[in-house]
Amino acid sequence: MSAGKIIGGILALVGGFLVLIQAFINIDHFQGGLGYTWVMNLGIAGCAIIAGVFGSKGQRGPGFLALIVGVLSIILGLVGAALPDIRLSQYSFFGYLGVVIPIGLTIEAILMTVGGLVIVVSGED
Repeated sequence: MSAGKIIGGILALVGGFLVLIQAFINIDHFQGGLGYTWVMNLGIAGCAIIAGVFGSKGQRGPGFLALIVGVLSIILGLVGAALPDIRLSQYSFFGYLGVVIPIGLTIEAILMTVGGLVIVVSGED
């Protein structure tokens, strides 16, 4: 098992857990009518966590899942920043703390994308 897959799995796992924490903080969105955003972010977090766990075990396939989820999160963040009426933004734990990148990117999406990329490009065992 290469160290790159372990590092990539940890990055994807951390990104997924940060989105999951923020999804649980925003659990009251079902009462506000924005349940689809909560479910979307819960799915992103779940896929990133699964990809991080299986990617750190040395499998290459989950790296593609983490990469796809990370790129999807980046796209949704950019669309959410450009068109705020659609409300497709990804939850950001660091945004909740006040540490933001102003163009719609989230640190969590970058962590998931880099983690997936590291898993994919790591050599075969």
